[in-house]
Amino acid sequence: MKLKNTLLALTHSSLVFFLNNSFAAEELEKITVTGTKIEKSEFETPGASTTIDKQDMETIQAQKLSDVLRDVPGTNFSGGPRGLAEKPIIRGLTDSRILITVDGVRQNFTSGHKGRVFVEPELLKSVKVVRGAASSESAGGSTIGGSITMTTKDASDFLAEDEQFGIRLKTGFQNVSDEYLGTATVFGLGNLSGIDFDYLFSASARNSTDVRLATDDKNTEYLSDSSSHSHSSLSKISFLPNEHHKLTFSHQRSYTHGLIPIFPTGNYSAENEVVDRETIVTAPLLAYQYENEDTPLVNFRAKIYENKQTINELHIDTGNRFDKIEFTTPGFQISNTALFNTGKNINHLMTFGIDYHKDEMISNQGSAENTNYPHSESEYKSTYLQDQITFFKDWLLIPGVRFDDFKSQVDDQSELGGNAIFQNKDSSYQTTSYSLGILYKITRKTNVSLNYAQAFNAPTLQQLYVSGEHYMGTEFKPNPFLKPEVLIAGYEFSLKSRNNSILLMGDRGEIKWNLYHNTYDDFITLKTGGRYHQNENLDSVATYGSEIEANYYHPEIDGDIFLGLTFIEGENLNTKKPLSNLPGNKAVIKIQKYLFNSELMTGLRGTFNLERKVSGSDSSGTESYNNYDFYATWSPPLFAWMNDAQVVFGIDNLFDTRFTPYSSILPSQGRNIKLTVSTQL
Repeated sequence: MKLKNTLLALTHSSLVFFLNNSFAAEELEKITVTGTKIEKSEFETPGASTTIDKQDMETIQAQKLSDVLRDVPGTNFSGGPRGLAEKPIIRGLTDSRILITVDGVRQNFTSGHKGRVFVEPELLKSVKVVRGAASSESAGGSTIGGSITMTTKDASDFLAEDEQFGIRLKTGFQNVSDEYLGTATVFGLGNLSGIDFDYLFSASARNSTDVRLATDDKNTEYLSDSSSHSHSSLSKISFLPNEHHKLTFSHQRSYTHGLIPIFPTGNYSAENEVVDRETIVTAPLLAYQYENEDTPLVNFRAKIYENKQTINELHIDTGNRFDKIEFTTPGFQISNTALFNTGKNINHLMTFGIDYHKDEMISNQGSAENTNYPHSESEYKSTYLQDQITFFKDWLLIPGVRFDDFKSQVDDQSELGGNAIFQNKDSSYQTTSYSLGILYKITRKTNVSLNYAQAFNAPTLQQLYVSGEHYMGTEFKPNPFLKPEVLIAGYEFSLKSRNNSILLMGDRGEIKWNLYHNTYDDFITLKTGGRYHQNENLDSVATYGSEIEANYYHPEIDGDIFLGLTFIEGENLNTKKPLSNLPGNKAVIKIQKYLFNSELMTGLRGTFNLERKVSGSDSSGTESYNNYDFYATWSPPLFAWMNDAQVVFGIDNLFDTRFTPYSSILPSQGRNIKLTVSTQL
């Protein structure tokens, strides 16, 4: 309670501090991100979003996506210490309720006990998290909880203005699992028959042993069956016939292998056998864009892609039975943005788009089709129209509408695990969703916004059709009659302020504060009772909470401080009981100090997770725990033929504290000493 009161006091004082200084004369440098198809500042966008850039990821020394997003308010991960099992959670929602993309390619695979994200952080230059359904452009299937947008690196991220070619090398080690990392990237510019092009080829490999767990004593404890090795690659080439046209082809591939329990969030047992699992993900992409200031009504983008995930499992304890799942998502996106005005002080950025994708699941058990995971597919067709209207300079209005058409079907030869009582094996739905964002600039430094959104999330193939015994004593029943989940009303209030010269010349700071309330109908939950499990729709569910991100830089100290706060609650509106399994409220505080003209940066991170006791719920809640990390980056001047050299050192779980993270039954990993060295030739 004392810590909670302290966090509330910090929240209040931070808001008052920044609001009282919102009329500072100097303007901070504008930060641009691609939040929708239109590039605009996060500061000038209604709703809650956070972007992690390339340098942030270098400092974090991320092994997996959960490392990248550890400081983002409202964001958690399930899966425990095994990275092969992790899934993102945004404002308490997970699985298909979160849209995950890499360069626009959907990562749609989700299963109850298999991980969802198999992207090598070394290939990424930025990761953006949108919390909640923010707009009609992104509010189609899988965004009622939010979205995670990952963008891979380009040649332009490495080349200096006068360079034509380069090589970047990186190596690293993390002692908690004796993990070795190696990355090589080749990039450059060229010309083919008078057409300019740039290219990038990058490859990474990781190899690790079993993870050492944190202990309360001096004994050493390892998590058995947690070792893995992986390798990933990215090939990308972009042709630029002139300054208005760009055609890009890219291909991503990742391979991950490890001995792992079927349910990797737990330990090996007779009911939780170990499998030899390999996961292969390939994603070819062809993208085209046209932008021309002389044709403001035509700014065109198109993408076509296919994401294919193959999971091979050798069941060692079950006679070396070989199982295979193939999950394929082909799709395309087309959009055009028109810039025009309808009056002296009214400007428009109107976007019309079409989004299509299809999910297909094929599963084999041994040499036969696995009827517990029947051959099935879902098809999604969406169109949307959104306008960004600026009027009288201080007001921004973003209305939008989206139409989604969803259809799923199961192979006629399948009997849904022998369950012949289901006569209708196909389902189809159509829905129209609306959104409206309003932003008002109180001053050049401070704005307030209100965002309203509706969204739609169709049931996944696994939720609809998976059946049969999955582990000893537990049997799943399919439910082809599941209805889509609908965000019927999502409200979000935001206040954002950023200033220079708050206390003295040269300092600067920024704060973003969000309040939200979301109501969902037909919320899908797994009903458990004795032996049988089945997905079903709840009548109505609500989640609500608040998030704060604030940072402040002091020039005389030459250091800065970051504060992130998360508060979340939820309720089943039918039973009037609190939702179970919500994450606990938490605070993240980072203090950083710069030395030697910023060649060296050192930092200390503290994460404070509050206990959650759920009165009247079946859940026992989550325990409170604190965790501390240390990190440092050094950019030394080396040799003339080497540039952008960087040494990054870090210690995660500095005091080797044993705790059980949210949505995990396994304790945390132990103290982890990390070191990476990179340079460019």
